[in-house]
Amino acid sequence: MTMLTEMAADTVDILSEWAEDLEIHRATNSYDASGIATRTWAQVGSFVGDWQAASGDTMRLEAALSIKIEAVAFGPVGIDVAENDRIQKTSDGSFMYVSYVRHQEEHTEIMLRKTETA
Repeated sequence: MTMLTEMAADTVDILSEWAEDLEIHRATNSYDASGIATRTWAQVGSFVGDWQAASGDTMRLEAALSIKIEAVAFGPVGIDVAENDRIQKTSDGSFMYVSYVRHQEEHTEIMLRKTETA
């Protein structure tokens, strides 16, 4: 087993002990005859992850990229999540919008905000 494989396995072990069930929801728009859009959210996936509050400060994530984040969710490698998706807690239905996704070699970090528009 390679070191990265072991680190990814460690992430899964830690999440199984400390995390909660989270759902990924993605929006689609449909349009009526007059062109008015209706947004619908549908679950497109789920994962066991750790959702932690953040300071709400603007964070510099990478060169020329700074965003305000109010929470961070940590999940396993390879989950299908994208900017502007919603992450929803299965336990109480609360949700936040995805600002940024950082796919690391051993886990996935999802930066979250409370409002739909960044």
